[in-house]
Amino acid sequence: MRQVSAPSSGRKLHGQYYTKTEVCRLLVASVRQHEIGTALELGAGEGALIAAAHQRWPSAHFISVDIDPRNAPAPPVSQRSHFVADALRHDLPARIGVSEASADLALCNPPFALPRWERRYQRILARAGLPTAGAASFGADAFFIAQNLWMLRERGELGVIVPAGLVAGSRSQAIREALLAQHEIHQIVELPAGAFSNTEVRTYLLCLQKGGGSRRPILLKRFESDGVERMPVSISADQAAQRMDYSHYQSRHIGTTKNAAAPLLQVYRGNVEVGRAQALGADVLHTTDLQASTLNWRRSRSNALLTSAVRAKRGDILLARVGRRFFSKISRLTGDNVPISDCVFAIRSQVYSPAEVFAALTSDGGQRWLEARARGACARYITKEDLQMFPIAEFLS
Repeated sequence: MRQVSAPSSGRKLHGQYYTKTEVCRLLVASVRQHEIGTALELGAGEGALIAAAHQRWPSAHFISVDIDPRNAPAPPVSQRSHFVADALRHDLPARIGVSEASADLALCNPPFALPRWERRYQRILARAGLPTAGAASFGADAFFIAQNLWMLRERGELGVIVPAGLVAGSRSQAIREALLAQHEIHQIVELPAGAFSNTEVRTYLLCLQKGGGSRRPILLKRFESDGVERMPVSISADQAAQRMDYSHYQSRHIGTTKNAAAPLLQVYRGNVEVGRAQALGADVLHTTDLQASTLNWRRSRSNALLTSAVRAKRGDILLARVGRRFFSKISRLTGDNVPISDCVFAIRSQVYSPAEVFAALTSDGGQRWLEARARGACARYITKEDLQMFPIAEFLS
């Protein structure tokens, strides 16, 4: 795929990762409307999304906003008004000459991160009906979605590129619930790994129409790096509130076991931070110790930890909770009474032997199941609740 070139200096000054041509075309093709009068691109970068949209709607008026003066089009582009400004400013309509709640279309590839948190961002969320609790920890995508919704007319359309955290992260569930309740999300497209150069963040195209709520099935798609589209999957709004990534629902095991497997596995998450253990002069088993199929972990400095520390027992299966390939870091513990860090799960069963639990988790099918339930963007992780749903019997048959 051809990469849209980016400035070599200061590319990450505003968290910028510029949009590839094929991604732009795919997002534009996902828009439902046939006639567009006014289209916005906030945080436009080099204007790749507008360039793709102009090919579909040549008579539309395009308005782009970007904080970086180096991204101003030169020479000016016909039927495009460009503004060098902070796209999240509270008086954006007056600054760009477009009334709030008037744009027909908004296309957006938000920066990955904001330079710093500002309280005014809470107002942006509240104005768009999105949750404000914990807003200081939100990614830039949440604020850009809110600002675009503010500028869109009723039933106007938003196509936005978002990281995996917003699509599947547990911390973003409140945002998903608000979007689903108020707007019609009709499609989520999972992009191939490496869709953006210089970053391994997993990305998705989120397509919605303002207002109406999500009452119809939501279409999930996935495109591979060679351009091949996987068989689409449809999910309900209730399912989408939990997570809406294709890989999760595409798994052939999804929905076949429901809660039946939950009692079969007991999952314990460690509660000791590595930094805290070091400060106490104590040792704690961490993900870096999970290098072999069996682990005989014996350290002498664990007594300094508080008695409340979660400890793994002999025979427990230890699994990394977080990491790019967390699902492959699995070991069977041969030691006993071992304190584990908050990045490690201890798994045991009263029904299956440790050998069976280990075999199921490390099987090809088990590994695919774990990977399909990964959440997060850069730092991928799995939750205790997801892990308790592991259908162990299916991978032992």
